[in-house]
Amino acid sequence: IVSVLRAPGRPTQYTVQVGTLGYIRVSPQPERAGPSRLYVTVYTVFENVAPTEEIVVTAAAGDGPSRSPDVRRLGPGRFVADVELEAGPYPIAVTARTRDGLPLRGEFELDIPTE
Repeated sequence: IVSVLRAPGRPTQYTVQVGTLGYIRVSPQPERAGPSRLYVTVYTVFENVAPTEEIVVTAAAGDGPSRSPDVRRLGPGRFVADVELEAGPYPIAVTARTRDGLPLRGEFELDIPTE
C-alpha cells in the first residue's frame, strides 16, 4: 500500500512500507509532465533515514520501456535522479540495500497530471 501526502505548498510524498524492514519514499519535484527531479529516501522500520549501500531506480513512461536514471547520493539514505515525467500513470520501482544488508523494494505508480 502506498501512502500519498499532498500538503499545501509542499512536494507530494509517496511512501511505501516494505514489510517489517522499513520504508521507501519518493517525491517528484515538480510533479508535472516534463523535466523533474525524483527524490528518494530509505527509512528504517523506526522511521529514521537508513544508511544505504546500493540503490536502483527504474521508471517507465506510458507503455515505454523501463529506464534506470542516474541516481546521485545526497546523504546516507537520500538520493536524487533527473527524470522526464509524462502525463498519466508513471510507474517507479526502487530497490535498495541498506548498510546492514537489508533488501528493500518498493513500487509506486504516480499519476502525473496533464497540466
